[in-house]
Amino acid sequence: MTEILSSRALYEGWLNLRLVRLRMDDGVECERHVVEMRRAVAVLPYDPERRVALVVSMPRTPVMLAGLPDMLEAIAGILEDEPADCARREALEEAGVALDMMEPVGQIWSIPSVVTEKIDLYEDPDVKSAND
Repeated sequence: MTEILSSRALYEGWLNLRLVRLRMDDGVECERHVVEMRRAVAVLPYDPERRVALVVSMPRTPVMLAGLPDMLEAIAGILEDEPADCARREALEEAGVALDMMEPVGQIWSIPSVVTEKIDLYEDPDVKSAND
């Protein structure tokens, strides 16, 4: 079984970067970089009248470094309270929509080979504008 031999911090801040030394199943030792991030939430509100999921577009530094101006992404945020409450707040802040019928979909790890970020996923099958 793969085991962790050591782990040391390379950087600590809004996210942490660690260097982890492993012994693999075959006995070979190797190093991996791990980005430690806090738990997050993402939600896809669905508009049944238009038959579309609502997504947002915001400037993201990694996307700009890749030479692109922006991208589409799910409404999301770092957890500061209960996952469902956080999803509702982010939907209102990022897209101006009120979520009334949110349903949990499950949990995913964003990039489990490198990042510790675990994301709680939600959907809302009947989204309403905050102005309704």
